[in-house]
Order: sequence, then C-alpha cells, then structure tokens
Amino acid sequence: MANEDKKDFNAMLHDSKDMPKFQIITDQKSIEKYGGSRMYFAPPIEYDKVMKLIPYGKVITVGKIREYFAKLNGADFTEPITAGIFVSIAAWASYQRSEDETPYWRTLKANGELNAKYPGGVEAQKEKLEAEGHTIIQKGRTNIGKQPFDKVLTGIIVILVMLIATRIRWGRVIPVIAVIALLYGYFGSHFTGFLHHGGLSFPRLITYASTNFTGIYGIAIVCSCTGILVEILNATGLPSKMSQMALQVAGDHLFPLAVMVAITCLVFGMGMPSGPAYILAALLGAPALTGLGVPLIVAHFFVFYFAEMSALTPPVAIGCLVASGLAKSSFLRTCLESLKIGIAGFVLPFLFLYRPALLLQGTGLELVWAFVMIAAFLLTFIIACEGFFMARLAMPERLLFGVAAACFLLPVVWLDLVGLALFLLLTVRHALSMGKGSPAASC
Repeated sequence: MANEDKKDFNAMLHDSKDMPKFQIITDQKSIEKYGGSRMYFAPPIEYDKVMKLIPYGKVITVGKIREYFAKLNGADFTEPITAGIFVSIAAWASYQRSEDETPYWRTLKANGELNAKYPGGVEAQKEKLEAEGHTIIQKGRTNIGKQPFDKVLTGIIVILVMLIATRIRWGRVIPVIAVIALLYGYFGSHFTGFLHHGGLSFPRLITYASTNFTGIYGIAIVCSCTGILVEILNATGLPSKMSQMALQVAGDHLFPLAVMVAITCLVFGMGMPSGPAYILAALLGAPALTGLGVPLIVAHFFVFYFAEMSALTPPVAIGCLVASGLAKSSFLRTCLESLKIGIAGFVLPFLFLYRPALLLQGTGLELVWAFVMIAAFLLTFIIACEGFFMARLAMPERLLFGVAAACFLLPVVWLDLVGLALFLLLTVRHALSMGKGSPAASC
C-alpha cells in the first residue's frame, strides 16, 4: 500500500463492500486449484475478529483463516486476493487506533512468511514476534546445485564470454579475477543491505550475473535489428542520397535544412529505443548538417535531441502511449499536452546550431554568454507560450515576450542586448502593474 498515513483504515475496515457474499467460478483451472467452484468473500471486519483471537506466543497464516471462513460458511474456498488486502487493512487500522489493539503481527502470509505490507514492514513484525519468543528463520537458496539450470548455464556463458573477450590472455584475465575475488572476499560481508541477507556468495554472484545478462536480451535483439537496417541503408546509399537532396533543397540556408533534418529524425525515430533511434538519425540527418559546415558534435546533438523527442510526436508517440495508459486518459489529448509541455525541447536543438559555444565550440567567455542567452530564451519563450508570468498575461504582453525570445535566437550581439532590454522592461512593467493592483498598494 502507498500513502498509508493519509488513509482512514478504520473506515475501510468497517466498509463491508457488499460482503459477505458467494460467487460461483467457471474457470476449470481455478476449480482444480482450489478444489471447488463455490468461492466465499469475507468482509474486512471478519478478518480483524479472527486476528484478535490469536493468543500470545501463537501465530496463524492467512491461508488458515481462509480455510476457516470456507468451512464455516459452506464454501469450497475463500477468495485469496481480498484476504491478503483485508489482513493488511486490519493491521493498519489497529496501528492507527489508540486502543483495542489487534495483534496483527501474529498473522503471517499464506506461505508462513512475514508480511512486508504491515506497519513498519518485515523488520517491525520480526521484532514483535521475537519479543514473544518466536525464532525467525531465513529461507533462501544457498546451494548452487539448487539454482535453476538456465541461470547456472547463463552464468557460465557470461564467464566464457569474458574470457573470450580477453582472448584468454592471462595478463587480461587476472584483472577480471581480481575484481571477482575483491567482490567475493571483501564486499561480500558488507553488502548485506544491498543483498538483503547473507552477504555475497558465489551462487548469488552467478544468479545476479545471469539475471543482468538475461535483461539485455531485448536490447540485444533491438540493436541487432538496427544493425541490419543500418547495413541496408549503407548498401543502398539512402543516407547520402537524402543528405544530397536536403542540401539541394535548402541551398546554403541552415534553417530550412535543419527543419528537414528535424522532421526526418522525428519520423525515423518513432517507436524506437534511444540508442537505435539515435543511430538512424545520425545516419540520415547528421551528414547533411556537417555538409553545410556544422561542427560534428553539434550535428549529432541536434539529431539526438529530435530522435528522443519523437517519443512525444504522433502518430506513434510511444512515451505518450505509456503515459495515457497509466493515466487512463485520451491518447491524442495526452499527445497534445505533452507537446505543449515539451515545446521548448523542439526549439533548443536549433540553438545548438546557432550557438555552438554551448557545446564547448568556442572560448570560455562565449560559452558563458551562450548559456545566459539560451536561459533567457527558454524563459521568455515559455512565458510567451504559457501566457503566464507571476500572473496571467494579456495578448500584447505575450507577443512582446515572444519578440524578446526571437531576439535570442541568432548570435548577434545587438539582438541579444535588445532581447535583454525588452525582457527587463516587461518584467519591471509587469511587477509595477501587479503592485498597483495589490490590496497593499490601494490602502
């Protein structure tokens, strides 16, 4: 559960939720698993009553409570999910009460384990049970022979890959062995918080290595597919053809070329992870920019930004798709709100082109000045887009903030000074107008 301190668990405890009730299930697997089709739902307060009956020095499991309810009410079994939820509600309700305590710590999970969802978590329950004379036994795998075969095999493969990568030259293998020995011999006794209990053992090292190795399977598949696509693009010469076409259309003008490259990156980056999206964008967009004299690092930062921003642009908008699913909102509306919030991210890459000093392409003074101008641009641009600056802005004020933002786009000193002056003037005027309208000023 989350935000327990903000919930009234005693009210939840006395909310019967149309229970008790029965339900006939038809799923054959569930019938075979639970031994029948007649399922019973007990209200939260019934769990609390049973938990109060457990005497000092004794414990009970949620499974035994479920069996008791099923037998008492003539059902085949008691619904397990609500059982786990309701014992937690009973525990937190007792924790919030100043009297009539329920010894919830004496109720264990169905498999006899401590319940992490109780107040204070596992440690608090362990402390209370040990105070009543119970001994808590840690359960876990300690023998490599008990490890699943696939994990052991994967761990062996990891070690073999490390040896092959070093070409089995002892001069290169020794550092790897030294690192493993250091982890095993020294940190094994100090990483108990990270590993929860028992320190670092060789079986656990194998397990963690195999788990991480397994976790990169998906990334490896995507990168492999991207590699195939990259080879196809190189074989067909499509990147160079697209660069030549863009240069022919844009001529010697940087802005239209940058717009075409940005659109290309947004299209080819849709629905792809960061790495593959950047690789495609670098192949298709960066050559055109460097062909017009843009520094290499600036060109790659430009295409990288737009490849990432493709997560917000319809029709794919993978980031918005995930967000709309979590928020249970309209996908299109989420896209529009995301574009509104992230609009500065679509403009910032253009500033890399016109102010490359921000990417260390210049002197220290130029870097500082570029940083100040871009910060001023982002501030005025966002104010103009949102229409708010300490208070709601009128349309003429928004337009003037937009003009100030436009002055910061090009690296021209007099335009920078005009933009700063306009921004300061608007800030002072807005502050004065707010002061005149305040209650203190009218007294």
